[in-house]
Amino acid sequence: MAEGYNLSLELPGLNEQIEALGLPHDVKVTIRGQNEEQDESSAFLMTAFLAALGAMAIILITQFNSFYQAFLILSAVLFSTVGVFLGLLIFQRPFGVIMSGVGVITWRALW
Repeated sequence: MAEGYNLSLELPGLNEQIEALGLPHDVKVTIRGQNEEQDESSAFLMTAFLAALGAMAIILITQFNSFYQAFLILSAVLFSTVGVFLGLLIFQRPFGVIMSGVGVITWRALW
């Protein structure tokens, strides 16, 4: 990508232009590079996030002997994650899977 352009914003337009070409069905267009790496990172972080929530749930339930207490604490983690995404959306900042995902995890670890 040229400097000043965001791949996430430009990719949908590029996909529409490729579809408008009317290529035969046996021709497959694959966009590689940064987009491919971002998709892999996104899948890994989603799996890691769910595994971390599951591990935290087990630890909290065994420590507090209460599903309710564990649910309250884990809901705070989910609400803070939603808050981060809303903040990025409101201030129109680009969302980078790696940097934002690691930032959310680090922020929750500090608090």
